[in-house]
Amino acid sequence: MSVSPSQPSAPKKKKRKKATPWQKRKAWIRFRCKEIKNYFVNIVRPLPNDQVRVLIFAQGRSGSTLLENLISSTKYFEQRGELLGPFHKTRFHQGEAMFPVHYMNGLAKQTPDENFIFHIKVTHLTDERKKPLDPGKVLERFQQYGWKCIFLTRRNRVKHALSNLVLNARGNAHKFNNDEEKHQILVDCDNFVERVSKKLYFDALE
Repeated sequence: MSVSPSQPSAPKKKKRKKATPWQKRKAWIRFRCKEIKNYFVNIVRPLPNDQVRVLIFAQGRSGSTLLENLISSTKYFEQRGELLGPFHKTRFHQGEAMFPVHYMNGLAKQTPDENFIFHIKVTHLTDERKKPLDPGKVLERFQQYGWKCIFLTRRNRVKHALSNLVLNARGNAHKFNNDEEKHQILVDCDNFVERVSKKLYFDALE
């Protein structure tokens, strides 16, 4: 991979078609129905005593998906991903859980015979929400309900920001083979400094 301020950038991936207002509305209704169901289950069912509940807390491009995948490969967990992300499995904001801890407790209670794992980014509780929450208080509540929290972080924020540029050039968040990658990436220096600064800001929040 070469990073240069003068080389042309790699071809961008094709943009997905924009969702129609009806598709967005349908996704929002689907999410709200699921949210109400989770709250109801949370009220009527107790948390299983022998269920192991794990959340991985990390910024994007920090290895949270890989870690969840590795843990799930033991067959003690089922990989579930970013369940609190407003853009989870969609390309638009589908809605946000008003009460994230109760929402996740309700989900976990629906599979009492299985352990439960998911991962969460600080942006899921702040920037991506229309009504931001205090990440510290949310994680503290998870722990009070018996969730085990794994905190992942990257020490080098410059390499972290470069990782995002590689993602954009590749057109995919994850690499599933050992093929050599050759990307020519055009770096906007001011934008890059802003990217690093934002990651340091999230460090402070975390």
